[in-house]
Amino acid sequence: MMKKIIVIGNGIASTLFVYFLSQRVKEKIEVLSLADDDLFPRCTLKSTSLVAKRGAKKGTPLGDLLTNSFDEVESFFSFWKNKYQSIQRVEVTSLCQKGSKFEEDYLRRFLNQVKDENDFLEFKEWGYLFDAKKILEDLEQEIVSSENILWKKEKEAVVRSFFCSEKEKYTLQCLSGKEIEGKYLFFGTNAYSSLLLDYPLKSEVITGHYLKFQSCNLGDKSFVYNLHEKTFTYRAEENSIEIGVVSTKGFNASLKEDQLKEIYSLFKPIFSKNIPPLEKGEVLFGYRHKIMGRRPGLFIDKKVNQSILMASLGTYKNGFSYNFVLAKEAVDEIMNHWAEVL
Repeated sequence: MMKKIIVIGNGIASTLFVYFLSQRVKEKIEVLSLADDDLFPRCTLKSTSLVAKRGAKKGTPLGDLLTNSFDEVESFFSFWKNKYQSIQRVEVTSLCQKGSKFEEDYLRRFLNQVKDENDFLEFKEWGYLFDAKKILEDLEQEIVSSENILWKKEKEAVVRSFFCSEKEKYTLQCLSGKEIEGKYLFFGTNAYSSLLLDYPLKSEVITGHYLKFQSCNLGDKSFVYNLHEKTFTYRAEENSIEIGVVSTKGFNASLKEDQLKEIYSLFKPIFSKNIPPLEKGEVLFGYRHKIMGRRPGLFIDKKVNQSILMASLGTYKNGFSYNFVLAKEAVDEIMNHWAEVL
């Protein structure tokens, strides 16, 4: 009988999981993807989607995770760029105003690599900027072309999951009233996981608001500036600027417009007349999932009857980078599980 795995979600975590699974399996398997962008919009599409080290170093659990994740993205980019243009290598400039409350931490992170430029301290590095919509499309194209994945999609909003010991399967209840059963589940739902799953880790949802400006011409190369934990992103391919972010706790958190104005004012002197007037910016927002203790991870629920449920939690750490590590870990887990029980 063909093995079947159910994937809940259609963002970067879920899509990377199916993609890496397609690269590993040696026999045909069925993948059923369940998602509803109307009820649960993809967090992936509402993100600045930048990956950079930003002073992260090995030597601590979090530092190891961030640097290993960055290395994973760098390795992925090295072959992906030969076929697709959904990831680009960009210069990332981290600034810190002299005498500000951020200076001590800034110097600690970047050590002796900082340049002294007038009123600012400056550090430059290379990072990776994703076109979120395009990377999902490119990954899906690769999955569809795989001979070993029978991929089906259904527009269903999963609102509850539970394990039925009598049937020895998990049951997914959908908003439509439909119930779907399966032995192997992967939730790539991150911020929405707190609504759908009962897991032992303390977590919270963060809403991030940012400004987006269209029809901006700052040259033919994309770049990113960080200043006091705020970000200015220029995307040359679409002539757009993103400035943010204002973070607040919870879903649909109310926007503090004065804070967005403050962030806009931070970058306005640096780029002078190249930034459009504040009122031209569109206010956007997205969600990210934060695990207490700052360590994202893969939640695994194994049952004695050979069933397994996995979920990505808190993976928006340093942009999309940890999703690449977690997706591979999840694929390793399911492959090892199948090897043990089948």
